[in-house]
Amino acid sequence: MPPSAMTTSTRRGWALHLLFWAISYVILIITFSREYDTTQANHAYTLLFHLPIVLVVYGNLWSFNKYFLKKKILPYVLSFCLLLAFGIMLHFLVFERLSLLLFPGYYFISYYTAIEIGVFVLTYLGLTFLLFLSTNWFSLRERQLQLEKENNAVRLHALRSQINPHFLFNSLNNIYSLAKEKQGQASQYILKLSESLRYMLYDADSEYVSLEDELEHLKNYFELEKLRISDKTMVQFRVKGDPSGIPVAPLVFTPIIENAFKYVHAEAPVIDAQIVVDRSEITFNCKNNYSDGKARHQGGLGLKNVKERLALLYPQQHVINIAQDDDFFSIFIQIELP
Repeated sequence: MPPSAMTTSTRRGWALHLLFWAISYVILIITFSREYDTTQANHAYTLLFHLPIVLVVYGNLWSFNKYFLKKKILPYVLSFCLLLAFGIMLHFLVFERLSLLLFPGYYFISYYTAIEIGVFVLTYLGLTFLLFLSTNWFSLRERQLQLEKENNAVRLHALRSQINPHFLFNSLNNIYSLAKEKQGQASQYILKLSESLRYMLYDADSEYVSLEDELEHLKNYFELEKLRISDKTMVQFRVKGDPSGIPVAPLVFTPIIENAFKYVHAEAPVIDAQIVVDRSEITFNCKNNYSDGKARHQGGLGLKNVKERLALLYPQQHVINIAQDDDFFSIFIQIELP
């Protein structure tokens, strides 16, 4: 979330807290004034009455974040009970001791029993607990909608970056050259190109697709890019494992394969791409050699898009490692399957 959004959210949070305590103050001063005249002493009494409640409420919010949100229910229940007892004792301590220091011209006593104070404290704890739950839910929902919006934008950008004129032009140009020599093979590659374009334009518009379809697209894409190079001896794409019944985000690996062909060494190309599938994770490895002049450019915009999409679609469920030496550029991606 950008800093401006964080600032706005923080200000809104402070405003809600101040509003809550302002309403609480007004309600209590009205309640106390029904029994006693509204004087300066009543305002002082209301402030003193709020002191232990404020401390207990914010202690409960701290405990909520530390225990409840981490599903540590028993520690939270224990802290809740301790805070309730602490609030009752602190109330009487405030009126017996602290009131003399804060308001030396007045003598205050508590007009309520321990049970009545316990009801007050319990009411505030329960009310603020519910309010905090509701505001957390709205904040979480707002963040979720923001992530969905960012995901759609990144996915659309990634999709557009794949369907570019260079890929289409290169594929058609290579197929045209192939048609002059081997007409039978040319028709097969035209079918592969048609299937790849259909997949990128229509099937990949979903948030998740079948891993089988994604792998079929990657194979077609790889074969079409393979037409660009003359020596295909050390250029291969392998799949291991059973991809049936597994959903996956589309077009995550396509930019990496595109980069491998774009930056591979022209005279002695080496590209080794492999996907390994099991029921709990997908592992992708891609390695290519490169010409000296292209070495520093390979980790560009395409790779940045891959990182962004993985962060949005598989938060805390993926690993991406990039390695580069004098001869090879390699990428390793591991995705945990839900």
